[in-house]
Amino acid sequence: MPKKSNRDRYFETYSGKELLKKHQLDEKGTWEVRGEDSNCDLGGHHHMPVLGHYQGTLNEVIDIAVNHSRFWQWGGGGDIQLIAVESAKEVADRVRQRAALVEKVGAKRADIMDQIAELQQKLKALDD
Repeated sequence: MPKKSNRDRYFETYSGKELLKKHQLDEKGTWEVRGEDSNCDLGGHHHMPVLGHYQGTLNEVIDIAVNHSRFWQWGGGGDIQLIAVESAKEVADRVRQRAALVEKVGAKRADIMDQIAELQQKLKALDD
């Protein structure tokens, strides 16, 4: 029997099943990935280290997470949580801000090019 991929293993874990109950694979956002608690018994301290914050679809983040060297410890796998969703309004606002900035940069560039042309004419006049 072929060995299961880390991705397939994750979908069989409690964490993986719960994640797919709440989110779609094509859902976009910022995701926090935590490694598995290395202390598998009930005694002592427990800690799931933050392995990173990733933006993109859940599908993309799962691929990154399950192949991270610290995601798996004893077999249960780490955890993936949505921490920020970008709304359509936020996307539209960002697009508008970018367009305004591009326009401002273009206008500034034109002013600078005009100043350079003027200085070049003055230099040429001095050489004549």
